Amino acid sequence: MDEIFSFVRHIFREEDLQRSPSQVVRPLRISDRSKAFLLTVGLPRWIPFGGGELEFTLMDRLPVLNDLLPKDDYVIKPGWEDYRFMSFQYDGGYALNEGDGGQVWGLSVDRGRNEFLNSSVELLGWFAAEWIRVGSAYPDGGDAFIKELRAMQKRMEEIDPPAINDELAVWPYVIEDAELFAR
Repeated sequence: MDEIFSFVRHIFREEDLQRSPSQVVRPLRISDRSKAFLLTVGLPRWIPFGGGELEFTLMDRLPVLNDLLPKDDYVIKPGWEDYRFMSFQYDGGYALNEGDGGQVWGLSVDRGRNEFLNSSVELLGWFAAEWIRVGSAYPDGGDAFIKELRAMQKRMEEIDPPAINDELAVWPYVIEDAELFAR
């Protein structure tokens, strides 16, 4: 069994993980490993994230943007037609980009902006699990929490370098905010 898959299953309760149906996953233009993750592990229904919640409410269908909003309500940026949404709230959400093999991006439709999360959905699952593991081990913050946040960031960088180093990466800001809050 894949270590990333096992870790996600270890951190999240089975009933909290949402898998995608095979008829939705099979035709996706993403890696076989990502397909296996969506089919056998899935993502949690929600996690606390960046001062709010990250909910994965569309795992059962992974719709494209045109299925979520009327075309007249927004201007679609080039390439956004390849995004398959795992979540969508208000004016944006988190999606797999089939155009680049399944990277995970946060999109803000009304602002026409995107932010990079992870190189694949299984790495997003691992990052979410690691985020929950560290946060639950140090609920009161403090110096030990900050030290563990920095160690977590190093582990994240080893597993998915673009998620920490890409100029559009979100995770460094989330970690920085958590560190500031913990002081």
